[in-house]
Amino acid sequence: IVPSYISDLIAWGCTGARTVDSQVHREMVSGLEMPVGVKHDVYGHVNQAMDFIISASSGHTHLSIGQNGLVSQVTTRGNKYAHLVLRGGGESSTQYTGTNYDTTAITKASIRLGELNLARKVVVDCSHGNSRKTPENQVIAANELIKQIAHRKLTPLHQVFPLAGLMLESNLKMGKQKAPRNADDVRKLAYGVSITDACIGWETTGSHWQEFRGFSRIHPLLQRAAGPQAASCLLSVEFLQRTVSSRTEKQLFPWDALCGPKKLSF
Repeated sequence: IVPSYISDLIAWGCTGARTVDSQVHREMVSGLEMPVGVKHDVYGHVNQAMDFIISASSGHTHLSIGQNGLVSQVTTRGNKYAHLVLRGGGESSTQYTGTNYDTTAITKASIRLGELNLARKVVVDCSHGNSRKTPENQVIAANELIKQIAHRKLTPLHQVFPLAGLMLESNLKMGKQKAPRNADDVRKLAYGVSITDACIGWETTGSHWQEFRGFSRIHPLLQRAAGPQAASCLLSVEFLQRTVSSRTEKQLFPWDALCGPKKLSF
């Protein structure tokens, strides 16, 4: 319930693969004030993510933290800028089901989104299932997306270039290390190496953003972006507009105890 309170500090957000069926997360996204990417499940099925987007684009009434920091009953109008994130899938199953950063997978997802009257642009996560949890494979995925941007093949019928941006899991240095369990483990930690998912290093990240900067015709903002700083611009290329969901809040605590429910509209 905290994200609604701090959402004005965040330019772009993303939900995880394991919360795609969570009604709580759908309600939360419906009231956030920034574009939110929605990852499909770990098996590579995109339908649940589309169900998420449909739900999040509609209004809900749920518990949240109001703009004054108090627990409130919030009514939202829906987030019209929720969009699909393709992250590959199958790493949790007995048989790997593959990646979905290729032109065919992206175009197919975009067409299906259009049929449901949803945002036809998708963001591609180069890590997770699309890298098979191997950081070097993120480079392969990113290079494929660079080629797609260079050719800019439009989808049939809607004539839309379906790729809005990409995600890279990056740290100062490539790889990963085990999370520390005691003081000795902490002292052995290598600086700049992830303790969660394996990441690519910062030099690799910077070189890729330099390549993307070469395609500045995608959006004028990229002409003013340099190196790794282009990341935030690229992720916002097609979802730059900031949607502010009008919300009605009813304080639940401590206003109920002090003077009864209080409604705030803004």
